[in-house]
Amino acid sequence: MPWALWYQRPVPPPDVHRRLGLASPLLARLLWHRGVRDAAAAARFLAPEAQPLGDPWTMRGVGDAVRAVHAALDAGMPIGIHGDYDCDGVSAAAVLADALERLGATVEVYIPHRVRDGYGVAADALRRFAARGVRLVLTVDCGITANAEVALAGELGLTVIVTDHHHVPVTLPAARAVLNPRQPGCGYPFRDLAGAGVAFVLARALLHSRLPPVAAEEAATALLDLVALGTIADLVPLVGENRTLVARGLRVLNAAPRPGLRLLLQVAGLAPGVLTAQQIAFGLTTRLNAAGRMGDATEALRLLRAPDLQTAAPLATALQAANRARQEAVEAATVEASTRLDPAAPAHVIAGPFPLGVVGLVASRLAERTGRPCLVLERDGEHCRGSARGPEGFHLAEALSACGDLLLKYGGHAQAGGCTLRAEHLPALTARFQALARAALGDTPAPPRLGVEDTLALSALDWPLAESLRALEPCGLGNPPPLFYTPRVRVREARPLGRTGTALRLGNGGPSVRAAWFGPGAPPEPGEWIDIVYEVERREWEGQVRLDLRLRDWRAAAASPLPAAPETGA
Repeated sequence: MPWALWYQRPVPPPDVHRRLGLASPLLARLLWHRGVRDAAAAARFLAPEAQPLGDPWTMRGVGDAVRAVHAALDAGMPIGIHGDYDCDGVSAAAVLADALERLGATVEVYIPHRVRDGYGVAADALRRFAARGVRLVLTVDCGITANAEVALAGELGLTVIVTDHHHVPVTLPAARAVLNPRQPGCGYPFRDLAGAGVAFVLARALLHSRLPPVAAEEAATALLDLVALGTIADLVPLVGENRTLVARGLRVLNAAPRPGLRLLLQVAGLAPGVLTAQQIAFGLTTRLNAAGRMGDATEALRLLRAPDLQTAAPLATALQAANRARQEAVEAATVEASTRLDPAAPAHVIAGPFPLGVVGLVASRLAERTGRPCLVLERDGEHCRGSARGPEGFHLAEALSACGDLLLKYGGHAQAGGCTLRAEHLPALTARFQALARAALGDTPAPPRLGVEDTLALSALDWPLAESLRALEPCGLGNPPPLFYTPRVRVREARPLGRTGTALRLGNGGPSVRAAWFGPGAPPEPGEWIDIVYEVERREWEGQVRLDLRLRDWRAAAASPLPAAPETGA
């Protein structure tokens, strides 16, 4: 992988803070780099909670879905929810289960098992629903490619409502209704919702269709912590409505976490109050995802819906243990998969005895390391199942769709996907996947680019800066934490941090600053003079608030200034 390209983001106009109506020139520059060009847009960006949500009735299929649910409620029939085994799918299932039970429904939730059921809607789950008297099934975070399974549901006497947010295929399943803001003809004003976000649209419509307005809004607000979890976990862009959903959800999480989430925060070393989206990502969603990666994701659902601390305690302990096991499995599988990399390949397709629950994480690490699309597969007898990750410029869901005749199941997003295939088709899949990558990305991987907002001295890391950065929250994909550049700092101390990190103390004349480095690559050594690109993190520790740095990249100190933005990297 080539060295990362550091560059200075374009300098805004000198009067940018006046144009945006802000007192802080730094905050104005940060907003300008995020596409904010006037005071009204700045006001909207800085008050995400206050922004309105889309009208749920404008989402295609909502009317038919609500009528089908009403019929089931009026008939007193149980309603089935088919979730998914990742955090988004589990959170989305909890959203609809909570909403339906608030309306008096009896709900049966099925969370598929990653190994036994595989990706997507499970035929066995549909048979189980039918046997238990369910006649209406709602899918969440899956189902958009489940044509065969929806046909089977019809044979079993089941009506299916699909709610999904993944890439939309040419032929939709023959469900009673399909809710996906990406589908043609959908009038919903925001397309990039997570699975939990789409489930919330339906939940809002259902609650407002059966409850008085104030009660419906209170019930919907109580679901926003779940929506925030799924949205953060699924790495959808934190812009537009997603930004509003996460901001509102963080308020719920910080004010009164559910019993299970309160305990999960404790084992992660976090406390409610000023939780950020990034802390939720590292502290909660990784542990919720670990349940499905290393065992049964139903445990994550049970934790989210636990009524009290006593019920939640063993579940939080189990998820913490699963997360530790996940970390160990990822390390071992990454080492093994790395030995199979072909440096000359335009994309990497690696099949072997890898635990199915960690193949996506391994693919992500290899894609970051090589700058190439990576598909990592568990090979188990006659079948291969796995996950793909890739860089910008290569749409994985479209690539898997182009290989659809070789696959039994597939789906995903632009930079993440999953598939199942017969092992005999692996050579053909490898050849086609690599040809698609070569056509899209060329023969040489592009270096990762790190756009720097500003050059700072370490002495400039003060509380006014921290408050400017807090105004950008929630940060994530589409609204990344700002990166800053400081040249020529000395490494005063370096020691291990966790399994893979390094805790550093850095200085350049004044007091030292704490920093953390998690790679990839080796950490700097004590005594070295280095240039750094980093994020500034606000941390609470033993009742004190401090500012730390998370290094994104470093290199030996050099005299040359940062180059201007590449033509395509502004």
